[in-house]
Amino acid sequence: MALSLRCVPVVLSLACMAPLSAHAANKKPDIKLNPDARMTYEITATVSDPRLSFEPVKGFADYVVDTPNCVPLTRFTGATIVPEYRAPIELQRVAPNTYRGKLTFDLLKDEDYYGQGVCHWTLVAVSANFYRHKTDFSPALFKDDLLSKGSMVRYFSRKSYAYDQDERIDIGDQSASQYKDPDNVFNITLQAKKLF
Repeated sequence: MALSLRCVPVVLSLACMAPLSAHAANKKPDIKLNPDARMTYEITATVSDPRLSFEPVKGFADYVVDTPNCVPLTRFTGATIVPEYRAPIELQRVAPNTYRGKLTFDLLKDEDYYGQGVCHWTLVAVSANFYRHKTDFSPALFKDDLLSKGSMVRYFSRKSYAYDQDERIDIGDQSASQYKDPDNVFNITLQAKKLF
C-alpha cells in the first residue's frame, strides 16, 4: 500500500522534511514487566538514630535502556532520548529505625520498541526517600555498588533535619568529615541482599 503524506503549508512543512524514523523517537514505548524475572534483592534502609522521625518513607528503583542504538534520533536536535522507568518499592517498617522492601533487578522486559533492535533495560539505582516535613532525605544505592559492595552509607546534618522552611531534597554526603560539625550528623545505610 502506498503511503500518502501531505504537508500543510508553513506550520507543518518542516515536519514533512524529517525522516519517518524520527517520528518513532516520539513514540512512547509500551513497557512491559519481565515475565521471566529472576533477580530479587531485599533492600534494607537503616537510620543511625532511632529517635529521628520520618513520615512517609518511600522507596524507588530507577531503570534505563542502556543500548541507545535501539532508539532513533529525535527530530531536529539529533539527540537520542532513551526510555526510563521508575518503579515504587514498598518499604515496610520492621524496627524503629529500619525499613525493608524487595527489588526486582531484571523487572522490565527487553523489546524492540522502534524497529532498530532490542532495547535492553538495566537498573540505575535504588533510592529511599525519608521525609521530614518539607525535606526529602534521599540516599541512593547505585547499580555498581549494589553488585560489588551491596551497601552504601550517606551522612546528613542534624541542622538540615531541624530546618523545615523550604521544600528541598538532601542527598547527604559520603563522609561525615565533609560537614563543619561532623559530630552533629546522622546517617542512613542502604543494604542489598540477593534473595534469588
